Amino acid sequence: MIVFGNKDFLITCAILSTDMVCSCQYSADNVFYRALITNLPGRKLVDVLYVDFGNRERVHYSRLRVLLDEFLILPAQVR
Repeated sequence: MIVFGNKDFLITCAILSTDMVCSCQYSADNVFYRALITNLPGRKLVDVLYVDFGNRERVHYSRLRVLLDEFLILPAQVR
């Protein structure tokens, strides 16, 4: 079993970029979901689009995790 909260999957500020797909911990339920980084406003904050639900959120980069390849191949559920 893979635990996305594991620090081995942390994303550093140095590799953050817009259009990067990752896993992001949603603030409402603290569960990780697939997300697309849409903006880097600064101060270690990141704007993300949750690709399977369509909602957006501004989060601290520490809530991001590397997304495993097996989840990258799945199409986004929101069009």
